[in-house]
Amino acid sequence: MIEAPAKPHDRPDRRVQIGLFVLLSLIAVAAIAIRVRLLNMPLERDEGEYAYGGQMILHGVPPYTGFYTMKWPGTHLVYALFMSLFGETAAAIHLGLIVVNVATAILVFFVARTVLGFVGSMVAAAAYTLFSINPMIMGLQAHATHFVILPALAAILLLRHSAGSHSGLRIFSAGLLFGLAGIMKQSGAIFGLFAVSWMIWQECAAPKRNLRSLFSRLAFLILGGLLPVAVLFLVIARIGAFSQFWFWTFEYARQYASENTPISGLEFLLEKMDKLFRAVPILWAAAAIGMGLLCSKESLARARPFVLGFALFSFLAVCPAWIFRPHYFLLFIPAAGLLAGVAAEYLHDRIAEKQGRRTAGSLILLLLLLTFSWILYQWRAVYFQLSPRQISHGLYYPSPFPEMVDVAEYLKAHCPPNGRIAVLGSEPQIYFYSGRKAVTGYLYMYPLMERQPYATMMQQQLIREIEASPPDYVVFVHCADSWLGKWDSPALFDEWFQPYKHNKLQLVAWIDLQSRGKAEYHWSDSDESKLPENGVWLGIFKKK
Repeated sequence: MIEAPAKPHDRPDRRVQIGLFVLLSLIAVAAIAIRVRLLNMPLERDEGEYAYGGQMILHGVPPYTGFYTMKWPGTHLVYALFMSLFGETAAAIHLGLIVVNVATAILVFFVARTVLGFVGSMVAAAAYTLFSINPMIMGLQAHATHFVILPALAAILLLRHSAGSHSGLRIFSAGLLFGLAGIMKQSGAIFGLFAVSWMIWQECAAPKRNLRSLFSRLAFLILGGLLPVAVLFLVIARIGAFSQFWFWTFEYARQYASENTPISGLEFLLEKMDKLFRAVPILWAAAAIGMGLLCSKESLARARPFVLGFALFSFLAVCPAWIFRPHYFLLFIPAAGLLAGVAAEYLHDRIAEKQGRRTAGSLILLLLLLTFSWILYQWRAVYFQLSPRQISHGLYYPSPFPEMVDVAEYLKAHCPPNGRIAVLGSEPQIYFYSGRKAVTGYLYMYPLMERQPYATMMQQQLIREIEASPPDYVVFVHCADSWLGKWDSPALFDEWFQPYKHNKLQLVAWIDLQSRGKAEYHWSDSDESKLPENGVWLGIFKKK
């Protein structure tokens, strides 16, 4: 049920309304224009995995058979949808992200509208849009977290409108959407837990409790949430990949999540929060002010439970495995937008009481315009000046993501369309760019290097798969970020690869990444003695 507060200043002066609408439209157009300019930004590793996985799905190769992943396949399917509509290119993927981002901003507005007035809702949508294009949280890349937010917000909006004779159907539909959010990325299931908690809190806070109604609504919600998961399990079992699916998404994922402790995670969080705050300090400050106001001002009491609860569970969605990678914070920015909207709404109402609605609305409009202008100025190099390759080097150096495009072009020119390749490094985007299938399901080398009990078994399996189907070409990525090897990582692969390379492979080309954005290309150099012992380089080897 909606608890939108009844306030005398719910709508600002009409001219201010038009000004807010025009400014929000300008923010949306600017965000779209920035994303369009960067459509051809080189894919990073996660995007590479989803792109190759989506490509394989389109070619009839299901997940957990032709490629291994600890993630549920929702985002791979979304990528497959984008590519079926727009083509198998990086630009097509980023074009699909634009559609998702715009739809999410619209949902942020309507969710905010259930607890805030017009001003706060407009500011919430604007804040979300500006947060979402920030490079420091990888908002310009098509991470799975973008695709979690969209169904989760749609589900929350349905719940906020679930009063009435059709509430059972709406709650069941909301559950379906929460289930889809979890399939996009497992941490998305936390938003379903928020919905359960919110329903229980509503019933406990009601003057008259109706436990029978509560259990009925919870049943509709949970059944709806479990349906997509049950369908996923049945489909995976039908294609004969359930054992692989269970191993990667439950057994290995559990080991992966246990590598970090809450203490080490807290240290990492504090480091990330400092960088994230400096990236867009005005927006984060507005969100912090909004949280403080919610906790202290009785005039915001009706919005307090929902907004604070949503913020809490959004933060919990960032926390699994205690790793706090930048793009995980994309799950929190809708809540941050709502909190910024709370701050704007409160400021508007207090000024409107003393100076009138037009003055109050004009001030909010001016503050939002200044924030928008400052963010564009702060990130002008990324948004307007640097090329996509330069931005990729700036954000990810020393990882040679732009050079992966060049390696893939070489493979497309020299490896037959039905040829098979192996990328020894965590760079699945090479498979996608080149349009060549992998001889192994291991798209990442990280699991082979981790301190987990399956590492040696995984190295053995990788070796068996390569030897069972010798690749036409092998790309070796000499980059620490592509392996993350540790001093106690199993040495089996290293001991195997050197003689295998000597007996089975011949160097045909290599790229030496000497510094940020500066690379030397050796397209016809077969002298292995020239390969650097240190630094970042990519070697292309052909089967003898």
